[in-house]
Amino acid sequence: MTILRIKGVLTTDPKVDLYDSPSYFEFRLTGGVRMPFITLIYSTLKDFKLIIIFQVLISITSITFFTLTFVKFIQKVILKYIFILIMFLFAISTNIVSLDYLIMAESLNISSIFLLTTCVFRLLQNNYKYIDVFFTTLSIIIFAGIKSINGILSIFCLSILLTKIVQVKLKLEKNWKKIFQSVNLYFILFSLLAATYVTTNVEATPILNTSAITNSRLWENKNWRNYALDQGFPLEARNVFLKYSNNNLGLPPDEAVSKLPSFQNWYYSKGKNFLINLMIAKPDYTFLAPFLMFFYTENKNLEGTLFFGYSQGLKNYFGFKNLQFLNFNSYDIFWPDQRSSKYIILGIIFLLITIPQILFNKIHKKDNFVFFKFVNTILFFALLLSYLSWWFGSTPNELPRHQFPVSVILYLLGILNFIQILSIIFNKITLKHKV
Repeated sequence: MTILRIKGVLTTDPKVDLYDSPSYFEFRLTGGVRMPFITLIYSTLKDFKLIIIFQVLISITSITFFTLTFVKFIQKVILKYIFILIMFLFAISTNIVSLDYLIMAESLNISSIFLLTTCVFRLLQNNYKYIDVFFTTLSIIIFAGIKSINGILSIFCLSILLTKIVQVKLKLEKNWKKIFQSVNLYFILFSLLAATYVTTNVEATPILNTSAITNSRLWENKNWRNYALDQGFPLEARNVFLKYSNNNLGLPPDEAVSKLPSFQNWYYSKGKNFLINLMIAKPDYTFLAPFLMFFYTENKNLEGTLFFGYSQGLKNYFGFKNLQFLNFNSYDIFWPDQRSSKYIILGIIFLLITIPQILFNKIHKKDNFVFFKFVNTILFFALLLSYLSWWFGSTPNELPRHQFPVSVILYLLGILNFIQILSIIFNKITLKHKV
């Protein structure tokens, strides 16, 4: 894997997005367009080639850390080799590799997910040991500092982690005074406050998302459209959006709308909470539409739904149709090019995630209990991230990009569950032979 990825750095030029990439080089601790961790890295390295080399190295390290951690958990030798082979294929799949060459947050975001999921597993497996609490908190901070939507999720993660640590400490110590002497407790609390402050002070994202989601999604449904107009959304903003969508005028449509004086007046007077108010007023939009969008619009297909976002991958989205250093790049096992195959693979992944929960969740062996607890924890936060991205960022055009991190998580859980299923089957066969 390392050889292939390093070879790719030498043979593939960085891919720059003329609209988005420049903003990643503007480091500001608060009030910036991008989150501070990603902008600190980019503004420090500066050179495009250095950035993609850094991204490749971090990607290799994070995937290796993930693989080695779970290899130790797997007991059967043959399953260890099967798992390593699957992870190798996953690590060199075009949709994963291509992100390393983007001068955007995608590569480091996926690497942070590998790091975070691994730390969470170790945290649960080792029953909240001091060192695991520290590194899990640190991994959440890194994850939060890459994308604004991650920052929102990290607030939930750190709040739950803080509560859990207090519960564990109280159970062990049974003394509130000793609990409040824990350094980890204050580290988590400080991280929670910092994540909240930084995330709520990101400048450009909320206004752009409000513009994009209103024009790209809400306008497709009469009730949602009327709600937006009733809340004072300026009709001029819609006209500008259409004008810039149909003509190459130098700005993305949502950004052109965000610069419109009438839209700015509306947004800063009562539009800041528009999307949240919409979610409260239209609970069907909030909870059902992400998966059942085809019931709410004239487009009777899966486009616009989370299913579509999970299945697509990013190879074609970013124009990486061929990476010359991969000889078999014409077919991606995990995110194939054929539309039907995409949904078949996604369906298999969902089955791999859900069936073991139904069949084996009653097994009380410690290792299985920890594993299923890990799967359920990660799955919960993955779906929360998915919903947050759909609510506040995933316009139809951006859906594959914003949902790809969740797709990666689902695929990893599917792979791990597949190995767990084989492990349980092998154990049952062994027991029968002993009897």
